[in-house]
Amino acid sequence: MLQDSNTYKKLKRDLPNKFKKELSDCLKEMKDYNTIDLKLHKQLYPTTDSPPKFYGLPKIHNANMPLRPIVSSVGSITYNSAKYLSTVLSPMVGKTEHFVKNSKHFSTLIKNKQVEEDEVLIYNVSALFTSAPVDKALDIIHNKLLGDPELSTRTTMSTNQITKLLGLCLNCTYFVFDGNFYQHIHGAAMGSPVSPIVCNLYMEHFEEQALRRAPLPPGWWFRYVDDNHTKQKVEHVEEFTEHNNSIDLDIKFTMEKEENGSLVFFDTNTIRKPDGSLNINIYRKPTHTYQYLDFNSHHPNEHKLSVVRTLFGRAKSIITEEQNLNNEMQHVSQALKKCHYPEWALKKGREQTSKPKSGTESKRVPEQAKSKGNIFLPYVQGTSEQLKRAFLKHNISVSFKPHKTLRQLLVHPKDKPDNENICGLIYHIKCDGHPKDQCSMDYIGKTERNFKARFMEHRRPSITSSKVSIHIHDCKPGLAITMENVRILEREPSWFERGVKEAIYIRALRPALNKDGGRYQLSRTWDHTLTSLTPTISDYE
Repeated sequence: MLQDSNTYKKLKRDLPNKFKKELSDCLKEMKDYNTIDLKLHKQLYPTTDSPPKFYGLPKIHNANMPLRPIVSSVGSITYNSAKYLSTVLSPMVGKTEHFVKNSKHFSTLIKNKQVEEDEVLIYNVSALFTSAPVDKALDIIHNKLLGDPELSTRTTMSTNQITKLLGLCLNCTYFVFDGNFYQHIHGAAMGSPVSPIVCNLYMEHFEEQALRRAPLPPGWWFRYVDDNHTKQKVEHVEEFTEHNNSIDLDIKFTMEKEENGSLVFFDTNTIRKPDGSLNINIYRKPTHTYQYLDFNSHHPNEHKLSVVRTLFGRAKSIITEEQNLNNEMQHVSQALKKCHYPEWALKKGREQTSKPKSGTESKRVPEQAKSKGNIFLPYVQGTSEQLKRAFLKHNISVSFKPHKTLRQLLVHPKDKPDNENICGLIYHIKCDGHPKDQCSMDYIGKTERNFKARFMEHRRPSITSSKVSIHIHDCKPGLAITMENVRILEREPSWFERGVKEAIYIRALRPALNKDGGRYQLSRTWDHTLTSLTPTISDYE
C-alpha cells in the first residue's frame, strides 16, 4: 500500500516541528485577537508530538483480504484540535433527505417503498477516505459554515479561523510505519477524529450536484458515508453510474446490482417481493463468527444483558415480516446459549425490548433526587457492585469498564514506540549514583510531552526548578541518571487522571526527591490502602 506514490510519499525524517510551529502560530493569533480564551488555547496547544501510527485492518469478508488503512492520530500534534473541530462541525452533518444514520433508520426509510418491474436496486461504494480531495472539501465546508446560523453557539472562532485550523489538521498527514516516516498526500486519512465528518460533508455536496444534474434521476438515493442504496430504471443504470463518475474525477463508484431480488446494505438484506413491496431482513457476512460476549466473562451483568437487548432490539426494529422476526429471535437465542447465556437473561432481554417506550415528557424529579453526576470504575466482580450501591445512595451514577481484555492483551497492530517517544505518562527515576556512593534517591513525575524531551530537561543543570537536575549536579554529574534508571509506571493521556495517578504513586512509593504530593492533592483517607499496595507497586520484576 505504501508503495502507491499517488497516495503516500516516503519522508527522509520526522516533520513535527514544521507542523507544530504552524499550529502554534495559528492558535496564538486566535488567542491574541481574543477569539479563543486561555483555557481553550491551552486545550488545543500541541504539547505532545508523538507521530501518528499507520496500520491496516484486514477486510476478511472480501476477496484477497485487502487492508483498510488507518492512521491513528492519538497523541499527535493536531489530535486535540481535530477533536475540538469535530464537535463544531458534526451538527452540520445529516441535514439532507438522503442521509442514513444507521440500519434502523434505513429500515424506517425504505420499508414502505415500492419497486416496479422495470426498476432495479443498486449498491454503490467508493473508497472515499483515500480519495476525498482536501482542498475541495475545505471550500465546501467553508461555504456551509457561512450559512450556518447556529455556528456562534458552538464556537467563538470565525469561519475563516475554523477553515484555517481544519486545513492544518487535514494537511498534517505524516505518520510512521516500521520505523520509516511517510506522508499521506491525497485524501483524508482515516483515524483522525475530524476525517469522517469532513468526508460526510463532502459527500453531501457531491450527491447534491450528482442528483441535481442527473438527466435520469434515481427513484431514491440513500447514503451512509460512501455507501449508497439506490433504485433506478433498468435501462438507465449504466448511464447513471457514468454520470456519477463524471462529477468529480477523484470519486469513483463501483456498482453492484441486486441478485435474485435481494440487495445487502449495512447489516440489512432488502428483498423484492413479487408485488414490488420490500421485505427487510438481517444480514450477516459469511465470516460472521457468532462470538458474542461470553456470559462467563469477567464483565458486569448489565453489559451482558445489553448484548441480549441489542440483538433482540435490532431484530424488532429492522425486520418487517413476523415470520422472519420469529426466526431471527430463535436464531439469536441459540447463538447466545452457545455463549452460555442462561434462560433468565434471554427472557429479561425479550421483556425489556418488548416494553413500549415512554413519552417524551418526563415526570418532574425532585431536586434532591437528581443525579449529581456519573463516574467510571474498573470492574472487579463483587466489589464494584457494592461501590455502585453506595454511590447510588448519594445520587451518583456509576458505569463500569473492564480494565483488562483479551483485545488489549493480544491485538497490537501499531508500531510499539520506544520509552523515550511515549507521550502522556507517569515515570519513576531511581538514582544509582557512583557505584561507591550507593545513592538511593528517587523521583516520580508526569509529562504530557514525549519522555525524551522531559528527561533531557531533568539532566540540564541550568534548570534549577527540577529537583532531579539539582540532584544530578550534586551526585557525580554524568554518572547518576541515564534512561536505564527510568521506569514507565503508566500511560495516561488525560490531564486530570494523570495528575491523580502521579499523586497515588507518590503517596505509595514515597520517593525521596518529591517534596510535595504532586499536582493533585490526594486525600489522606487513602493512606492505609496505598501503604498496603506499596510492595506490589514497587516490585520492578
